[in-house]
Amino acid sequence: MKNYEIPYGVISLDQNGCIQSMSEKPKYEFLVSTGLYVLEKDILKYIPGDTPFDMPDLIRLCMKNNEKVGAYPVMDSTWLDMGEFSEMKKMAERMKL
Repeated sequence: MKNYEIPYGVISLDQNGCIQSMSEKPKYEFLVSTGLYVLEKDILKYIPGDTPFDMPDLIRLCMKNNEKVGAYPVMDSTWLDMGEFSEMKKMAERMKL
């Protein structure tokens, strides 16, 4: 899980530019991909050998072909992120580096 708080009021407009809804400093919680994947051997048939192909493409293709695609939720406190400098700094602090 990853939590984000928008530090501003967020508005939604209708087609005429009138405010449809407003939320002051909303907080959002997302189930995110941590980048760890476990595949069954028969899924490898979907991966082309001659072109770049990433995991989101493979997951979408598997879902399109009615393959079973599951997830194991982990909490924000149980994994370390190094995809952004601010998160990498937090990771280093947690690991006392």
